[in-house]
Amino acid sequence: MIHLGVMEYPANHLIDVFVWYTHSTDGGNTWSTPQTMRGARSIFPIFTYDPIRHILWYFLRIESPPGPNATSDLGVRYSFDGGNTWSNVERLTMVDPGNGTKYPAIATGVDGIVRVFYSMKDSLGNDKMYFQKRKSVPTATGVNSGELSPPEGFELGQNYPNPFNPVTNVEFRLSNPAWVRLKIYDLMGRKVKTLVNGRRVAGTYTVVWDGTDDTGKPVVSGVYFYRLWVNNRFVATRKMLLIR
Repeated sequence: MIHLGVMEYPANHLIDVFVWYTHSTDGGNTWSTPQTMRGARSIFPIFTYDPIRHILWYFLRIESPPGPNATSDLGVRYSFDGGNTWSNVERLTMVDPGNGTKYPAIATGVDGIVRVFYSMKDSLGNDKMYFQKRKSVPTATGVNSGELSPPEGFELGQNYPNPFNPVTNVEFRLSNPAWVRLKIYDLMGRKVKTLVNGRRVAGTYTVVWDGTDDTGKPVVSGVYFYRLWVNNRFVATRKMLLIR
């Protein structure tokens, strides 16, 4: 999936800023309907993707109204469903009037930590680089009702045995009929194997993984993640260890 953010100054409203978001699932041939991401005066959008937990992060600078005491803070929103719904803006910095953040850079890692780098003036007026960390997996607290919470009544169990060689079992439970996707990823977030992709009736299921990828080739020893989606909504991600 390709994620794209664009900043726009409307011709008839130059003191305001619009940030638009769109995404493509076919390599850029077609795009979703653009949606505005404006919240306060948000500028300079940065998008990053957590491939393990499948969370899309949107970082922005939040400006107060123009003037000599204008401030520019960093904020973040996140989406569990590929940008269809978003959390409210979460402010990451709180700078003094007349100061502001500049030149932000964002990185996500397999350890579940989002790292934010930015420049800001210190008490002497000198530009300094700052570093901030945020745990990647957010909670639904403070989010608009129904936007990001996982669906109820669906569970993903820990695989067994774990560690394993050569096969392991993955169990999940459905309280209602649903479309299910169960996939395995490596530490770099690359898909290794699709275990389930289809509609299932309510019940408890056990799926066997034999340590091979989608081509049937055995994968190397190491840590892998398996992730369950139900009706295109995230349920859970768990970790497993393959030892050959």
